[in-house]
Amino acid sequence: MRKDTSSADDEPSKRADPQGSGAPGGVAARDLVPATAGIDMWHTPGVEQLGLRGLTVSDGPAGARGTRWFASASACVPCGTALGATWDVDVLREVAAVLAAETISKGADVLLAPTVNLHRHPLAGRNFECMSEDPTLTAALAVAHIGELQSNGVGACIKHFVANDQETERHDISAEVPETALRELYLRPFEDAVRLAGTWSIMSAYNRLGGTHCSQHRWLLTELLRQEWGFDGVVISDWWGTHSTTALAAGLDIEMPGPAQYLGEHLVEALDDGRVSFDQIEQAVGRISLLAQRTLGDVEGRSGPDGSRPERSVADPAHRDVLRRAAVESLVLLANGPSPLTGEPLVPLPPVDKLAVIGPNAADTAIMGGGSAAFVPHHSTDVLSALRERLPDVEVTFERGLPTPGVLRPLDRRSCRVGPDPDAPEGFAVHYHSPAVEEVSDPTAEPVSSETSLTSRLLWLGPPAPGVPDQDTSVHLSTWLTPEQSGLHTFSLVTGATGQLRIDGETVLDNTADRRPGTDFFGLGSEEIRTEVHLSAGRPVLIEASTRPLAGIPAGGLAIGHSEPRAADPLAAAVAAARAADVAVVVVGGDDQYETEGADRATMALPEGQNELIDAVIDANPDTIVLLNVGSPVDLTAAVRARALIQMWYPGQEAGEAVADVLTGAADPGGRLPTTFGRSIDDWCSNRNFPGGDGTVHYDEGLLVGYRDFDANGTEPVFCFGHGLSTTEFEWSNPTLDASIHSSDVLEGGAPVTATVTVTNTGDRPGAEVVQCYLHGLEGRTADPTRPPQHLAGFAKVHLGPSESARVVIELGWTALRRWQPEEGWIVPTGTWEVRLSRSSRDHVERLTLEVN
Repeated sequence: MRKDTSSADDEPSKRADPQGSGAPGGVAARDLVPATAGIDMWHTPGVEQLGLRGLTVSDGPAGARGTRWFASASACVPCGTALGATWDVDVLREVAAVLAAETISKGADVLLAPTVNLHRHPLAGRNFECMSEDPTLTAALAVAHIGELQSNGVGACIKHFVANDQETERHDISAEVPETALRELYLRPFEDAVRLAGTWSIMSAYNRLGGTHCSQHRWLLTELLRQEWGFDGVVISDWWGTHSTTALAAGLDIEMPGPAQYLGEHLVEALDDGRVSFDQIEQAVGRISLLAQRTLGDVEGRSGPDGSRPERSVADPAHRDVLRRAAVESLVLLANGPSPLTGEPLVPLPPVDKLAVIGPNAADTAIMGGGSAAFVPHHSTDVLSALRERLPDVEVTFERGLPTPGVLRPLDRRSCRVGPDPDAPEGFAVHYHSPAVEEVSDPTAEPVSSETSLTSRLLWLGPPAPGVPDQDTSVHLSTWLTPEQSGLHTFSLVTGATGQLRIDGETVLDNTADRRPGTDFFGLGSEEIRTEVHLSAGRPVLIEASTRPLAGIPAGGLAIGHSEPRAADPLAAAVAAARAADVAVVVVGGDDQYETEGADRATMALPEGQNELIDAVIDANPDTIVLLNVGSPVDLTAAVRARALIQMWYPGQEAGEAVADVLTGAADPGGRLPTTFGRSIDDWCSNRNFPGGDGTVHYDEGLLVGYRDFDANGTEPVFCFGHGLSTTEFEWSNPTLDASIHSSDVLEGGAPVTATVTVTNTGDRPGAEVVQCYLHGLEGRTADPTRPPQHLAGFAKVHLGPSESARVVIELGWTALRRWQPEEGWIVPTGTWEVRLSRSSRDHVERLTLEVN
């Protein structure tokens, strides 16, 4: 494990100069230091004397949310694992172009994305944000993503640097990572992002590395990142992830959010007593200035901290096509058995008269995970609605199959109006009062600000709205809900502080006397409370809720959940629907509470009752397709019984359309697994050291992460890394290497090995094939028994129509062949490699031999 032996706390000042006599243009240090910290959640200040403008950042990576959590809509792209499943650098570029346009529309300079940490353990809470368990796949996709984002004038801020691979104790846990694993696995995506993509900024991780917080780790931020890799961009702390003023001396440039607790004005005192030098301040501000120049675009369109330049919500129709294609390319067809109806594979669907669509995620399809990745989408499509639209001549029935879910979804804004008039705009009226008031109906209560929200879920970190104080304020949300069904409707309430929910003036939920802490709103929210209210279909009711910011904390939240009446026995109803249909489609999975920032999952199990639902439907109708709407590996004991199985991830706003494209045969599912699906949690050797304890997590598995672990230990996965089927067929032929013998010196000099193979679509449908290249050591130093048997060295994806062929070329450069030796550094081992051209980590189609001397 690389320890940080050159602590910033021990480094003396090179030039203490609080007056800044050496500053450019005679600018004093006190005028420079404000640039090193935010002034609020999303903005940094400018330095007028330098002509340095302030910067605006926006959360990613699933979309450019803007500076407020749920105030305006944004395009929602597929989650990180879905993008990883595309294995397609072109798709990543197209998605990045959408994100760049969205970021600019929000008035931001920098998008806090992509997330390039690895899937060390299947239960890590933010796996859905990360692309893969493999560094080569992650790095290649990230490089394409970053390059396109920045070519459009938007800075990428890759995160989280480094080994931020769990949510348990994430702010302080010390990751103890062997140096070889750190270099070859966890640092690789960051290294390529710097060396190949030239990323303009990097976010330091919350955790400690070898005992030192990453935000003040001099070896990590200065010696490795800047001196070895040549990074010339800005290092930004994760939010509230700065721990000392001397973090600046270690290499941190900007503390977020503001107001500053350690950098900013605090640097003047640190400069005076020698804890930081003027050179270090000057260099940090210089890097910030460079970032502002690089992102210099429509400056007048950038948003300001005072809200004077409002963010725009621009739903570009062209973006829908891009995101639909990206979602299709991410869907992984895991299994596709023949249907007795036709003798052909069940996907695409055979001609049917009646289709049963079943499951909690069919009508409430999850399009994103939770935490900082969450926001309001421009729109979203669910599987049920898309199939009904695409199959007008088929009787499509629907049963949820389960009782009310563990966490209620927000009110459906399509059924909500800001006023009693049926023609009133969709949404939710929000009024902010300061001083706080108890009842909006108070005739003397005039709001200091009002707006229309697109969701019944509000969250704020900082002031609730521009110009609204963060204390002594009350927040009131109201809407007119028109129920679709008569019966008992379930409502829920979650608040930051305390609050009430009223329906037609009657208080039905109130936690003011007994607020219990919950896990929502990054752990700031209350426990969800529920009630049932009888409503009549088509009769609008007034829904009102109110809350206040948390005492002494500039933060708060309010969430109203809702569920329509359910069948008395939902499982029996689902079984009956399946039995009466030609084919059943079961959509199960999680949501933004099941997989979210701030919490690791407890088990691999699907949410309660879903495995039982799958089993019951398959027993009733063996011609069942199961769709897994999750972002990480889950227990597949029941799902593998299905005739066909599709891993759909959290595929973004076009989820329903993409699934309908695949099921109806309009498109080929292009995805391949970017992570291994094991049978149980014990299949992963990292489970022996997850999530750690006593403030430390030991990465004792070393290089044995993901498929490397399964290969080395002879563990049979349910579905291996790289696996994915097509609805057409391919043949490979004429595999070649440009030369069978290469010099290690030449390889280190940058000349790649080129592997080539011809791929032909021999089926009758268009489709995509992914050629994956793995290296396996045969003889000499390449054949090291202490290392994993093979590793992914490169890949290429090709789309072909029927009878079309393409020559697929994969370049294997120095980074594909190198190894880290603690005593020697990077080496290209001499010996003999087996070059495996493969469909997955377990399906090797062609084998070639490469000798390195």
